[in-house]
Amino acid sequence: MGSTEQHHTPMMRQYLAIKAQHPDELLFYRMGDFYELFFTDAAQAADALGITLTARGSSAGEPIPMCGVPFHAVDTYLAKLVQQGVSVAICEQIGDPATSKGPVERKVMRIVTPGTLTEESLLDAGRDNLIAAISADGTSFGLATLDISSGRFELAEHPVETSLISELHRLSPAEILLMDNQEYPSIATEHAGSRCRSEWEFDLTSARAALTKQFNVRDLAGFDCDDMDLGLRAAGCLLAYVQETQRTELPHINRLQKLTSDEAVHIDGSSRRNLELTLNIHGGEEHTLFSVLDKTATSMGGRLLQRWINRPIRSRRVLSGRMDAIDRIVQGKHADPMFACLRNIGDIERILARVALRSARPRDIARLRDALAILPELGDLLGAIDTDRIAQLAQKCKPLPELAQ
Repeated sequence: MGSTEQHHTPMMRQYLAIKAQHPDELLFYRMGDFYELFFTDAAQAADALGITLTARGSSAGEPIPMCGVPFHAVDTYLAKLVQQGVSVAICEQIGDPATSKGPVERKVMRIVTPGTLTEESLLDAGRDNLIAAISADGTSFGLATLDISSGRFELAEHPVETSLISELHRLSPAEILLMDNQEYPSIATEHAGSRCRSEWEFDLTSARAALTKQFNVRDLAGFDCDDMDLGLRAAGCLLAYVQETQRTELPHINRLQKLTSDEAVHIDGSSRRNLELTLNIHGGEEHTLFSVLDKTATSMGGRLLQRWINRPIRSRRVLSGRMDAIDRIVQGKHADPMFACLRNIGDIERILARVALRSARPRDIARLRDALAILPELGDLLGAIDTDRIAQLAQKCKPLPELAQ
């Protein structure tokens, strides 16, 4: 491809230069109302999407393979690719065609990967969409996970491989970043969205610097993970990768939560499958524990309930608080009015992430406005129930009239 580059048109030379910077992603190159793909990208996309492969111009006497997808329907095609574990670099026209001498200036504005989705149309509203990074040191592992659509960033360390394997079964990440030239269990290496990253991307000093800068703190002591070198190396690599794909500030990622093995009940992968907690043996959701228990009014509540079921905590204090709160709600017949109120609240968690990433659409803002308008009513309903846990929730439902306005 490179040797014939001098015979290409200026536009094709521009395409090749941008593609060279993104060898591992399909390049969606914007031309008018279409995103076009060329060469091996075109062949791969045509096969994955079931679209027609055509040709444009020639290279070394051979026609250049080409295919395209309409700009207005791009999300449909992205969803299909991401489900197959494929990443896409979105290259937009940023110059003015009227004043451009030669091809219009173009630039990759973001990279869409299975684990870094935020678009409503690409996400399953009922499930978390996680990206994980795993650092390795002999038989020990550091694991960091991020849900970019909510900003929830967690890290843990696993001294043995079996503990890491059961955690990956629990989390079921959409994408996994692995350190080059390290031994990993097959569940990580054979994952459809697994990608190897250079060892230097897991550098501890760089990780600490990047994380303290992201959270605007002097050190990580406040997150109780200052001594978790392996976990921090994974977290640093993960943060850098997400910054690289989003190409914008990430203000909603503002804290790091440390997970420890003694705070939850340990369930291995085989038991998890047989218990059919959130997925049945065939990979569906029918007749699972979650499907029986799920009476949630919002997709946020559904995702939280799945997390609770997938990681049963051991703290009697927290469990008793939850049970007491539910008991008061049911006994006082508060459930129906609360459900009616909550049902009108959109997915605030994911809307706020899109606001933070500057990709929110007008309907996102409208749903946020409607949710803020319901807060006073929800606060009043909660305020009528006398338990510590619900009093804390009522406090968080205080009206925000200026923001609503």
